[in-house]
Amino acid sequence: MDKKTIENQLIAIYQKYIKDNNEVLTLEEKMNDMNINSVDYIKIIIDIENQFDIEFEDEALMPGNFETILDMVNYISKLTNNN
Repeated sequence: MDKKTIENQLIAIYQKYIKDNNEVLTLEEKMNDMNINSVDYIKIIIDIENQFDIEFEDEALMPGNFETILDMVNYISKLTNNN
């Protein structure tokens, strides 16, 4: 899977959980600016794991590891060997 596909699928996952459905997400979107609560964050992680058939390392789930959507794209790309 190429990075563009990962980007599009990941943005679609986040889009489901943000409170303002009219907001258009970009790769530079800051995770802290998306106003996602902790329950939704867990749901997002589960959706990502299912969508990309990956499992997050426990250390990766620490707050601050992913500042932007692009950070998450790069992590998923690394796990799926699509550097």
